[in-house]
Amino acid sequence: MRTKIIRVAIVAAPGCIGSTVHGLLDAFACANFCAATEKATSGISFKISIVSPDGESVRSYNGHTINADGNLKKAEGADIILLAPIMPATAPGEAIISKAKEFDSVLTWLRAQSRGGSCIATSCTGSFLLAEAGLLDGKVATTHWRAAHAFRARYPEVVLRESDLITESGNIVCSGGAVSYIDLALHLIRRFGGSSLALRCARMLVFDPGRDRQSPYLAFEPEKAHGDKTILKAQEWLETNYWRDIDVESISGLLGMSSRNFKRRFKAACGEPMTTYLQRIRLAASCDRLASSDARIQQIIFDVGYTDASSFCRLFKEFTGLTMGDYRKRFWSKTDAHTNQTRRPKLRAGTGRKMAAAS
Repeated sequence: MRTKIIRVAIVAAPGCIGSTVHGLLDAFACANFCAATEKATSGISFKISIVSPDGESVRSYNGHTINADGNLKKAEGADIILLAPIMPATAPGEAIISKAKEFDSVLTWLRAQSRGGSCIATSCTGSFLLAEAGLLDGKVATTHWRAAHAFRARYPEVVLRESDLITESGNIVCSGGAVSYIDLALHLIRRFGGSSLALRCARMLVFDPGRDRQSPYLAFEPEKAHGDKTILKAQEWLETNYWRDIDVESISGLLGMSSRNFKRRFKAACGEPMTTYLQRIRLAASCDRLASSDARIQQIIFDVGYTDASSFCRLFKEFTGLTMGDYRKRFWSKTDAHTNQTRRPKLRAGTGRKMAAAS
């Protein structure tokens, strides 16, 4: 059988996430091993190279140097072009956007490669680079959940689905945050080498190939830099008293505001109605309890402020993609199970495995 060569170019820019670059190298090297050694070979081989904008080595975010095999010209016409995340999603949204704007030559080059038919893929904050190049306009995309708010504000013409782990729109493929580059690599190996080869790679890498959502990992990180001190007080009160029977009228009354004015200011400051905000707090608290205690699910639902268990279970499944029982199986920590049995913990926004919710 004649071996088909699939050219893969990994684009590494200064400050990129080094683990993604090396992880992708290992994943495609694994694919080559599986294709060469298994009886049912796919008849393909991935020829992998690393390029940088100017062909020089780059210093990654972790401080270590990544050596390049050449500049962007070396990668022209590659079957697969993979962009390493340009910086971590822990950076402020405006910093990520500013970084994406720095690479004018890369943006122009990406547009040309897309027109030429290359499959262009990225993970995490690399999606900002694709969006800045205009390659995601009118298309479905994903990114790290933590950067979703900034992405959506900057690129309203992109259909962002941050709950999805992988999105594919023609020759453009995006994956979510952190180690989702492995999911991305397996997706591309399946696309170019077939399902059998991708499955063998997943087994060799001891990796679950069935993941399709990053929603179970989303964290509740409320907007608090809005400058409205009155609304900030409301947010802090909700995060402490989320388990109570709460409505807009009671909160606005505590603040000495009309309910109409409160609703307007809350949405302007936080980007969502108070009722949705409260819903997200309760979902986040239930995720914490499921992961850190062995309290009964019915008790947890009651403790976070719901009396209708079936309604809350549907809501939980809608936003995490998992049932409450499955969420506990995935994230439960036995070392914490003796704590937090009946008390209602204060919400620790942005910590643990918490659920970001609905628009």
